Amino acid sequence: MNEQIKNAINRLKQTVSELERMDSSYWNVSLGTSHLTAYAEQVVNDAKTLASHLKAYGKK
Repeated sequence: MNEQIKNAINRLKQTVSELERMDSSYWNVSLGTSHLTAYAEQVVNDAKTLASHLKAYGKK
């Protein structure tokens, strides 16, 4: 597998893992949902990066 694709997959996994580790602790509750916007944008960016690498890899 292409190294860029591996890196993009790992980055996406890392972002999802960070979301999974969040719980209803005081810190997360006190932030409301505004902190989720940044995670949502990161997941989208990670997925777009992965898609871009996969498309480029498929054209070779």
